[in-house]
Amino acid sequence: MGATTATPTDGVTGNVCPPGSYCPAQSISPIPCPPRTFSSAVGATNDTTCTPCTAGMYCPSVNLTAPAGFCAPGFYCPSMSLVPDPAEYSCPAGSYCSGGNSAPTPCPAGSYQDQSQQAACKSCPARYYCLNNTVTPQLCPAGGYCPVNSTSGTKFKCPAGTFSNVTGLANSSECAQCDPGKSCQGTGNLAPVQDCDAGYYCVLGASSPMPTDGVTGDICPAGAYCLQGSAAPTYCPAGFFTNQTGNAGMSLLPASMQRGY
Repeated sequence: MGATTATPTDGVTGNVCPPGSYCPAQSISPIPCPPRTFSSAVGATNDTTCTPCTAGMYCPSVNLTAPAGFCAPGFYCPSMSLVPDPAEYSCPAGSYCSGGNSAPTPCPAGSYQDQSQQAACKSCPARYYCLNNTVTPQLCPAGGYCPVNSTSGTKFKCPAGTFSNVTGLANSSECAQCDPGKSCQGTGNLAPVQDCDAGYYCVLGASSPMPTDGVTGDICPAGAYCLQGSAAPTYCPAGFFTNQTGNAGMSLLPASMQRGY
């Protein structure tokens, strides 16, 4: 009242429109920006300067010059949120909201979340694997194993010389060694791959049908023969002999027919 100019600034007869409000022509007082908005502008003339509340934050009252704060952990706040913990925007299972979220963040591979309204994800447990956005961990498939935080059911495979026909293994030591007389070539085997070759024997954990390491198996020694699928050499019976290695069967001569024997 009593203003002598259309743009008073004396604070008595009038003043410039303050932040958090707007003043159309002929205003007698500032009009507050409504809840869910804010304005830092000075001298605003219309409500278009009332900015929608920033996503990830909330604006609970009128006349705000900035958002009141960040969205609460366990919730997310789209633009124009009124409260820090809007019930309709509770963080869903399979994701997390650590605070100040404008949208849920999917749990990364190797983690999971089976509850809603959570601020963090859980580590994927051993014997299971978790893809992105996992709610329920998946059991590790046969042929492999899954340590803690596994991101795939096929990343860790039972090594050569082993196999597994059961699910839910946690480490390679739980893979079964290849059966005696059998070989397990390659990785990720569900069962032994094939018999040990004739002329060789496979004790346990052979990764080749023709092992020569002396531990998982070896070439058939002199004085013995090894049929296909042998777990140990079969030694020549009385009346027979051989001084060669790698014999595959009883194609041997009687001792009495051998010169010098």
